[in-house]
Amino acid sequence: MTSTVSEETERPLRADARRNRERILQSARAAFADSGADAQIDDVARHAGVGVGTVYRHFPTKQALVTELVRQTFRLFTGWAREALEAGGEPFALIEGLLRRWRAVMRRRPGRKRRPSRTS
Repeated sequence: MTSTVSEETERPLRADARRNRERILQSARAAFADSGADAQIDDVARHAGVGVGTVYRHFPTKQALVTELVRQTFRLFTGWAREALEAGGEPFALIEGLLRRWRAVMRRRPGRKRRPSRTS
């Protein structure tokens, strides 16, 4: 669920601007998964196939970009929680289901670094 309205102007984004924004967010997810806070806006732009100015037009700071990624993540998780509550069931089973769903998504995300498996 992403907004199609620019926060500064409150006007709907053009279709190409909306596509660029989505590519920027996908690229940023991968870049931050790979490099953490050291991810560079230049790398996000290059991977998204847009210019750095386009990234900054949508997200004036790196913090604004990270904030939108976090916002999207919380929207996703909140949507799942609503679905689980509407479906009903035992509360601990609902939480367990949410966490399992989250884990499955995190395993599939681009740029995810594999941790060594525990042997103990």
